[in-house]
Amino acid sequence: MTTSGQFLSAERQARLTSYETSRRVVVGYAADFEDGLVTGTHAHPKAQLLYAVRGTMRIEATGSVFTVPPTTALFIPADLPHSVRMRGAVSQRQLFIGPSFDGLVSEAVRVISVSPLLREVVVALCAEGADWLRPDRAGYLAAITLDEIQRATVLPFDLPLPGDPRLRRVTSAILASLNDRRTLTDWSMDAGASERTLGRLFVRETGLTFAQWRQQARLIDAYVSLSMGAKPAATASAAGYASPPAFGAAFRAFFGCTPGAVGGRVG
Repeated sequence: MTTSGQFLSAERQARLTSYETSRRVVVGYAADFEDGLVTGTHAHPKAQLLYAVRGTMRIEATGSVFTVPPTTALFIPADLPHSVRMRGAVSQRQLFIGPSFDGLVSEAVRVISVSPLLREVVVALCAEGADWLRPDRAGYLAAITLDEIQRATVLPFDLPLPGDPRLRRVTSAILASLNDRRTLTDWSMDAGASERTLGRLFVRETGLTFAQWRQQARLIDAYVSLSMGAKPAATASAAGYASPPAFGAAFRAFFGCTPGAVGGRVG
């Protein structure tokens, strides 16, 4: 593993080495992290599937931020720099995927839906250790895992991040408080740039207008809340929508399903 900036303890890094160097095609590693922990930018020599049975992760990679609640997982190709921020106490279950296995899946960062079967095989592989305590059983689990990853629905949970430091201050503040109602004019004072300049920067660096970027961030957060059992009406208000029908229409247009179809998926 290569790192830069703040990262996890030396003890945890050393523990990961046996998983990163394992000759098994896929191995599972389990760890618990406290709320607010930030890993710092790092990369692994193997591809990963990052999943949490509890808590939510926010992962920055390839110029985007990916929100990963327990109903989803993030596939990360080998050697790709990324950082992870824990939202709430996180019980993480991650897979390290060897080249022979990794070559059968798309080399792209993506958030995928986690079926009940994929959840169980990930948890089961984490119990097999870096050397597979029961090779025959683990081999079957690995094959099922690949099939489930390939079949999984890819979700639009990637939110483009800007590089401009003025705009990055704005987007970081919005992500920290998504119910903030300030307008682009208000944000321009904090950013030290005019409203027109910020507006141009949003489109140039994210491909979205300010309103579109904030709406996308709020809709992704709404999906997370619904998957954790929040009520659609309360979620609509938190996402800045005046009515549940308006929220439902925007949610359906973005995710292709209704808010009610998401509720209570964690189990």
